[in-house]
Amino acid sequence: MTKSAEATPPPSVLVIAANDNIEALAGELVAFAGYRPSFDATNGAAGESIRRTRPDVALLDTALPRDVVRSCVDAADESGSRVVLMSSNGSAHELEVDARGERCLHFVLPGGPRQLAGVLECALERRPARERLAPGAPMRHSAGPGSVHSALCAALANVARSRILVTRAALVRQDAAVMRDTRRELFEETQRSRAALRAAVGDYTSQLRRANLSEDEAVMHIQESIAECAAAMDPGMATDALLTEAASWVVARYRAA
Repeated sequence: MTKSAEATPPPSVLVIAANDNIEALAGELVAFAGYRPSFDATNGAAGESIRRTRPDVALLDTALPRDVVRSCVDAADESGSRVVLMSSNGSAHELEVDARGERCLHFVLPGGPRQLAGVLECALERRPARERLAPGAPMRHSAGPGSVHSALCAALANVARSRILVTRAALVRQDAAVMRDTRRELFEETQRSRAALRAAVGDYTSQLRRANLSEDEAVMHIQESIAECAAAMDPGMATDALLTEAASWVVARYRAA
């Protein structure tokens, strides 16, 4: 990990979506674009997550109730954040009209990370300067050969998102049957997140092997990359178990070859 990566984390993007599928998609796109996604456990309620976390950009779904969208835009204005609108149920023209009305930039789904990166860059350029947050360049890979930081960050974004889903479930009172279904869904979501992270680590391991790095060097590079991405995603994320598991995946890939 370089000193510059530690000193300048990538800009933060708070994803506020109307449903879990769009939230997951948007979070992955943000991470692949080189930015730091976070997720809103309140689904935008009254804009409090924006006021509390003060993200660089809020990526806001216009499929949310109109009063929620308005509250989030107001909260962003108060906090100095920029808003980029997306829509999980409207046309590109409808989204453009909404964005013009709110004087916001917009991103049309299903766009790719390159298109999103351009929109987020424009949003950051338009964002009022705040002493607490200095705009930084998107994260660059610094831990070894290749460029897979985005894949690791996207996988870790899913890990962070699964924690948000657990938090949401804990806040909702449900009957026993619904809770059983919810627990099963959360378990499946966690397993999918773990599988995505394992796949990203596997791809990276293959790159490092082709670059003739030793097993120990590969473990070090991958653990550093995961620690860097996790710190950017969520400074409070516990990584000990992830780092230990990642090391075992690297060793298994090396010794199976």
